[in-house]
Order: sequence, then C-alpha cells, then structure tokens
Amino acid sequence: MQRNNVKQRIIDTSFDLFREKGYKSVSVMDICNACGITKPTFYKYIDSKDSLLKYFSSTLTAQIPEEWFHIGSSTDHLQQIIDVFDLYYFHTEELGIDLYTEVFAANLKEYQGAFNDVFRFNAWIEDLIRLGQESGQIKNPSDPHRLMSSLIALSFGNGAYRCMYADPDQSMNNLFQSGLKAILCAEPEEVR
Repeated sequence: MQRNNVKQRIIDTSFDLFREKGYKSVSVMDICNACGITKPTFYKYIDSKDSLLKYFSSTLTAQIPEEWFHIGSSTDHLQQIIDVFDLYYFHTEELGIDLYTEVFAANLKEYQGAFNDVFRFNAWIEDLIRLGQESGQIKNPSDPHRLMSSLIALSFGNGAYRCMYADPDQSMNNLFQSGLKAILCAEPEEVR
C-alpha cells in the first residue's frame, strides 16, 4: 500500500470518528481499528492523535479556491468579502463544534497552520476593501489595512466565542456577518 494512501486514510478516518464520537472519546486504537492497521503503523505515519489536528486546521484556508484570490471582473467587492468568509465559515462549521474547539485550542498552544495563506488572504481582503471604498460599497473610510485587521480580529473572537459557548444552533457565519457589516458599512460619522 502506498505511504500517502495509508496516511490519508488515517487522517480521513480520524476526521469521521472525531465528528461522530467527539475528539476526546476517540483513541488511537479506535482509529487503528477503523483503518485496519496496528498502532506501530499509525505512529509510522502520524506523530500523535493531537498532531492530526494540524491536518484539519490547515484545510480551513486551503478550501478557498485559487481563483478567488484574483479580484477579477466582479464589481461587488463587499459581496466578494462576504462570500469568501461564507466559504471559510462553511468549512469551520463542517468540522463541528467539538473538533473545531480542539483545532482552535491547538492553534492557541502552537500554531498548527490554520491560516497558512494568511498573508495572501489578508492582502486580498485589504485590496477588496480598498476597491469597495472607492466604489462606495464600503462606507467606512478607515485605512483598509486597519479594517482588514479588524475583520481578522472579529473572526478570531468569533471562533473563541464559538468554542466557549458551543451552541450548535448559533451559526458562526451569521454572527460574523453582522460584525462584518457593522465594521465595513459604518457611515463616516459613526466611525469617529
């Protein structure tokens, strides 16, 4: 069996088990049994159960299609910003509260790569904000870099809120969208 196939099977199987039973309820032996492998085989490919979290965190921005990093011909720059965060939050919610909380906490302890494209992503959002301001879609006249930083901080805070309150009925995206619009669409007199 190909090395990458075994490793990917372990990652995929663990994801399914974590989603089904909860991260803390799944042991390495559970993963091994589900994959039909031994513990030594598991440890040949994966350092630890906790190290599996980096594979789930690195997928969050990896799910953003490459073509989205190009502004293209769309003239609705505010909607482009909303759409990319919609996609990001779709993938975070796909992890489920339990697994998302583990991924979030792991990234607080040691950066696991949740935002591997963060510089490119931030630059792209900043460019969209600038274009949105120029077209009048984004009313807040503040520096685009400060606005982008505010959105990233809002997103991070939103993630922490989700982990602390773990309400399965509360959509991370809906909570974020209201904050995004409050930041970007504030009229000049509201900003001061």
